[in-house]
Amino acid sequence: MKTLAEREARYQHEAPAAQLGHLASNLSRIAWLSDRPQEQQTLLQVLRESEYFAEWTAAHWSFEVQEMLLQVQVRLAMWRRVWPRLGSQREFCQAVAREAQQWSKRLLRNFAT
Repeated sequence: MKTLAEREARYQHEAPAAQLGHLASNLSRIAWLSDRPQEQQTLLQVLRESEYFAEWTAAHWSFEVQEMLLQVQVRLAMWRRVWPRLGSQREFCQAVAREAQQWSKRLLRNFAT
């Protein structure tokens, strides 16, 4: 497995729009995984990875996009921290899935061109 520094270096070589695409893809994965209790460990890993993606991507974008990426990062961190307690509640999982998918679409529609 690659170290975090190696993953960041590889990620930073991508074009900024591609970086947003990777984050949007991860958000879609989160939406998909949130409805699969047997995938909880994978979900937690994707949440954490997505937090890093949001952080690593921000420097290349305008203040408007940086602000949105910060909002995404805060939501990801909150979901990751409360998932062990609330991940078995259907309503919570559905809310995470909806919001993650909305963020993904918003990133792709507005910025990853």
